[in-house]
Amino acid sequence: MLAWLACTGDIWRRAKPATPSPHLVSYFLLVDPEERRVLLCDHRFSGLWLPTGGHVEAGEHPLDTVRREVAGELGLSEVTLLPDAPAPFFTTWTPTVGQERHVDVSLWSALHGRVLQRLD
Repeated sequence: MLAWLACTGDIWRRAKPATPSPHLVSYFLLVDPEERRVLLCDHRFSGLWLPTGGHVEAGEHPLDTVRREVAGELGLSEVTLLPDAPAPFFTTWTPTVGQERHVDVSLWSALHGRVLQRLD
């Protein structure tokens, strides 16, 4: 991933779902340490249970993507990073599944929150 970032400035998705491939994504894992739970959601296109997040917009810092996606997907106005977790705490280079296959370069942040119940 670092080699890709060093050799290109073309990291933001311009056209859904896959232009360019690879492109940058910012996921966040909502962690409830007291209940020892994390929030996963059923991703409508992949059919996988994944943490929430989204594509980084042109010129947007990945943590600003997290703030935007927390508000849009969870309706929360504040982001509290999990104490002692660097941001991002994890990176992945992942081929996607489905009809429009491409590669997502994902930056993962850990947020402190409460997971109240499971919704199917």
